[in-house]
Amino acid sequence: MNHQPPIFNSGVELASSVVDSELLDQSWSSICNLYTEVNSHPHQQSPPATFKIFKQHNLTIIAFVTSPIYTPQHLQQQGGQDLMTSATLKAQNFPHLDFLCSRGNPSFSIHSDAVSSFVRLFNDIKASPHQFLVSRDDEIVLESPLIVTGHALGGSIASLFTLWLLDGMSQLPSKKPSKKLPLCITFGSPLIGDSGLHRGISQRSTWKSSFLHVVSSHDFLPRLLMTASNYKPFGTFMLCSEMDSTCVEDPDVVSMLFLKGIELAHLGSGEGLPVEHYGLMVEHLKRRDLCEGSSDLGWPVADSLQAGIILLLDSIGIARNQHQHPSVTDLASQLYRKERLSVLSKRNAMDPSRKLNDIKIKMAFLEWYKKDCKNKGVGYYDSYKNQRATSDMDIAKHKKYLTNYWKEMVEEAESHPQKEGAYVRMTWLYAGNTYRKMVEPLDIAEYYRKTENRDYMKVKQGRSKHYILLEKWWKEDCESHHPMDLLSKKRNVDGNFTEDSCFWAHVEEARFSCGLIKDFGRFGGGNEEEKRLSEGYLLWFERYVMEQIGNYALNPEVFVAGSSFMKWWAEFHGILGSGHRSELAEFMRKGTFRKYGSDTVTNTPHRDELMFNMTPGNFDGKNVSMFGSC
Repeated sequence: MNHQPPIFNSGVELASSVVDSELLDQSWSSICNLYTEVNSHPHQQSPPATFKIFKQHNLTIIAFVTSPIYTPQHLQQQGGQDLMTSATLKAQNFPHLDFLCSRGNPSFSIHSDAVSSFVRLFNDIKASPHQFLVSRDDEIVLESPLIVTGHALGGSIASLFTLWLLDGMSQLPSKKPSKKLPLCITFGSPLIGDSGLHRGISQRSTWKSSFLHVVSSHDFLPRLLMTASNYKPFGTFMLCSEMDSTCVEDPDVVSMLFLKGIELAHLGSGEGLPVEHYGLMVEHLKRRDLCEGSSDLGWPVADSLQAGIILLLDSIGIARNQHQHPSVTDLASQLYRKERLSVLSKRNAMDPSRKLNDIKIKMAFLEWYKKDCKNKGVGYYDSYKNQRATSDMDIAKHKKYLTNYWKEMVEEAESHPQKEGAYVRMTWLYAGNTYRKMVEPLDIAEYYRKTENRDYMKVKQGRSKHYILLEKWWKEDCESHHPMDLLSKKRNVDGNFTEDSCFWAHVEEARFSCGLIKDFGRFGGGNEEEKRLSEGYLLWFERYVMEQIGNYALNPEVFVAGSSFMKWWAEFHGILGSGHRSELAEFMRKGTFRKYGSDTVTNTPHRDELMFNMTPGNFDGKNVSMFGSC
């Protein structure tokens, strides 16, 4: 049974991860550079469509644009919405997309302007792969991660090129069925095909994750073909507004949101948006405040389904200030009924899509819980550790379900790393990384809620193996290829998770070390070796914290009054007194932490300035004098 993808895919957090990865910025910069080249000779006739390959450090980008820029007016002209069938393409002696046909999918249709532009470029396109494919160990692989991108109709051509390339790569000799695939990122592109095209892509389990379509709430062009018959979306859509952005995979939900956006915004200009719009939008997303409180929207929240729907509508600018609009209420109800029916139809426990649907719903509920904690002025970690509200206790069942799911997924990926669609998929890794950063702090809170527990990172009953592997795979396959620059981290620090998902375990160990040293001074005697090791750990932890601050790797919830970290600082400061001098001491005493992440903080040291050995095991407490005789 072929179930549709569920609404909930932790879309807000996935969109945040995409922005943080700099892929949008890099893709749009390449598009702008190509537009500049095309327009640099105004007296020369430009080709109707063109592309260029940009080689960057550890990344290759292929950009497609058209001249003039394709606008809604072009689509609204006679024939602009026509579809060309696969039979017509074959009759015109262009069989290069026939791989989309099969016994179960005998035909497909593509937007005529898009496929005509692709056909005209094809002789140049088919000669390009040698520039980014290489032979290694008797197999053909991508020389470096490959991004295929395009704007407006250029994005449609980019999508067709990516499909052609995916098919070609699937026929190359390979020892790894799960080898890395290109990622296609389009900006403001019209839909390109019918349900036959959607089926042809869906038959390949890894292909859908190779497409990310970025759509502004102000752009009419991507939505226009929704009013025509037969067109159907495919891939992941990143829907953006002034409020935020979210990612949606379900084609029916994308269609519903597109149509509602047209209705509410009264979009319809035939002139289209200026080229600069998407560049400004990408810059705006980098500055967004992801954790802005959604509880002020005035929507009633009965369960996690409604929580996820509200987050989705709010992030694309539909819910905020419009929740009493009859058509918006009707849309929310339609989405709720659709997802509810989807859940009810998947009661068979053997149905894997049911489990995927459930974990996405529960991630949406955790997102809501995190935002609710912020609105209450309490940190996410400490709220769950203290268990003072019903919501804190309710979240435990969602956490347990998510943990069981990811343990199974990681075990499967570890046992069968060559399986198609395994952990090398970027979207899988982003989801796993988001899960780890969101849920592991809750596991740590649960662990240290029992006051006798220590050494979360070391003992068998402490850190789970699946967290260790998720972190390892993330660093190997994503973080190393798309590192986030310091300025972007600074801009987004309030919306990002604390990068080290074990940060709170270090805080708890530091508090324990403070307690041991105070007891040693108060009661005398005790184990000198333990005292020395505790002093060494505290010195390491102080420097570790400063490194995290300098790298904008902490969420500001760390500095909320009464947090476990702030309690540690009070204990540590009490031991050392006002005479202690260090970068962290200055940061805390001057109150700079209150402005952490804002543009007003200019004296936070960069991580390269912190010349310390950051391995806790290397601090043995030798030559430590600042603790005096306590």
